[in-house]
Amino acid sequence: MSGAPVVWYLRSIGDHDSHRGALRPAEGTVLAACGVTFVSRALPFSRGLGFSGTPPDPQQVCPACARATR
Repeated sequence: MSGAPVVWYLRSIGDHDSHRGALRPAEGTVLAACGVTFVSRALPFSRGLGFSGTPPDPQQVCPACARATR
């Protein structure tokens, strides 16, 4: 995923379940840096599916995806 902007997606609202990944529009899924594939939850306030930058709550971040971001 190098060279692409860092985008995070929500797999669930649980701890450690925001993943860095790439949206695969044809399938409607996200392929995360940690290897998990999932359908992303929509962000609140009609902000789409993904967001750039680090999630505001460190408890939300998938540890494997965080390591891949560094």
